[in-house]
Amino acid sequence: MGMTSERFSTCLLAWTLSLCAILSMSSVSASPKRRLTTDDAAICHRQEHGWRPEEQQFWSVTCQRALSRTNDAWYAPQYVNRPITKVRSDFLRDLLTKKPYSDFIFEHPFAFTRFDAEGVLGLVTVKLPGSIYFEDFSFKDGIVFDHVTLEGTLNFYGGKISNAVLLSSHFIGGVLVQNTLFGRDLDVMRCPKDDTLISLMGDGSKFEGEVVIEKSTLGRVSIRNADFNGFGFEGSVAKSLDFTSSKFSKVFVIEDQSTVGDSTPESFDSAGLNLDSAQVKADVLLSGNFPKSIFMNSATIDGSLVLSDGSFWSIFANNLHVSGQFVLGAGRMNPTDSSAKHWPGWQPNSTIILSNSRINQIYSPQNLKAWPSHLVLRDLSFDSVLHEGGPADSSAQSERAWFSQWLARADERPYSPQPYQQVVSFLQKSGYADDAADVGVAGKRLELREVCSAWNVSKCLYLWGSFVFIGFGYKIYWSVYWSAFFAAFGWLIFATDRHAVVTTTPWKPVRLGFLYSIDMLLPVLKLREDSTKVQVSTGWRTGYLYLHKTMGWLLGSFLVAGLSGITK
Repeated sequence: MGMTSERFSTCLLAWTLSLCAILSMSSVSASPKRRLTTDDAAICHRQEHGWRPEEQQFWSVTCQRALSRTNDAWYAPQYVNRPITKVRSDFLRDLLTKKPYSDFIFEHPFAFTRFDAEGVLGLVTVKLPGSIYFEDFSFKDGIVFDHVTLEGTLNFYGGKISNAVLLSSHFIGGVLVQNTLFGRDLDVMRCPKDDTLISLMGDGSKFEGEVVIEKSTLGRVSIRNADFNGFGFEGSVAKSLDFTSSKFSKVFVIEDQSTVGDSTPESFDSAGLNLDSAQVKADVLLSGNFPKSIFMNSATIDGSLVLSDGSFWSIFANNLHVSGQFVLGAGRMNPTDSSAKHWPGWQPNSTIILSNSRINQIYSPQNLKAWPSHLVLRDLSFDSVLHEGGPADSSAQSERAWFSQWLARADERPYSPQPYQQVVSFLQKSGYADDAADVGVAGKRLELREVCSAWNVSKCLYLWGSFVFIGFGYKIYWSVYWSAFFAAFGWLIFATDRHAVVTTTPWKPVRLGFLYSIDMLLPVLKLREDSTKVQVSTGWRTGYLYLHKTMGWLLGSFLVAGLSGITK
């Protein structure tokens, strides 16, 4: 589909944040240098009681690096290749929260680089005035940020974290995660600031535990090309969630009245939730408010896709593959409560696009209120449709009526026969032969209307004749009715001819009857040997005889075409 303005702005924003992170670390050389003082140098050799020797060395080296760092020295080999230092999380907490260390860290281009932390890094009810950078690191016991306000960006580059909890915290600059392994869970809970921007750049990152965002208000969340165990977004708000090309080994859930996407007036195809090219090994459960579109183009879901209990704008799902069910409503998830209150709600002019998609089973109430007003079903394939989960629509209680109205919402231009043929095939296999025929005829009538409106005269006449005589091949028995009508009508015409003769030697008068009418209508039959030698009286009966024969040839031709299937 190409990159939309929303997706472009998200990428640009993430790139800008990353660039700002680097530039801010080198701001000493990029802007007029702050004059180094004796106190600055002394801080690098200062230490707290209880620090280990290796921790003292780590602080001294990292501090001096911050003092001497330039743009060219940002990834200097002497820093990138130095040994990993084992430190305690309490030591890191001292540096971040105690003066003068914290003042120095947030005033200089400082990064915690190449360390292995023991114990949980816990920060509780603190306000930090800048950004925090962790590079090439390991938190084997995890991190906890509880009621923390960070006026800059929380950055993780190329490290390992057993699990992370961000509780009721405010990250003004966001959270950037790149090439990082999460061994267990990432929990974001009760972060209420509506101006929070969290951008989790997941290039190469892996979350071996659950990623749970609970009762939080976030900005744009972007975790692309990442590996997840599972993902939960519960009772939270986000401007957008972008998981392009990510993989999920367990369930993907957005529920508990969550809101994904803002309601600002933007283009129709701007994404609130982006799962393009994602792979989910289990179910995808979506309930909540989605004022912007959901993208699932080329996504693969090995479980089921469930939409329920919320408000949806539109879904773009070209080339989607669902091995389980595509569920509208909560009937499958809550068998004891399948009322209409669990159906997904749709905005006016909402759309579901399922072009070239493959779905095992569509699970839907037999009520079109569970579906948006517009559908794109070109080349959609499915194995079955199950109608359960709520009261049926009074105007669509039969399979024929429901499918005809459902397909009518996919009034695409130009006409595509495939969705109708797919439904006809399913209904025939399910034993609904009459309903299948009615749906097939409804589809071909749309094509007839489109062709005739375009003044394609020859095709219009062909389709019109196919409809009238054989119901486009779905009503072959109509040709029998027409044959009986013309045979009887011809009998009335020819039986009143008192001047008909048989052209033998000598000519002799003949009374024409029903068999003669059938012989002239259906030339393949020869019920009377001398029918071909009869000459009717001149005048209008001769003209009708030619019409009679022509109708016979038309009926025969359309009958053969209908039996061969080319008219469907």
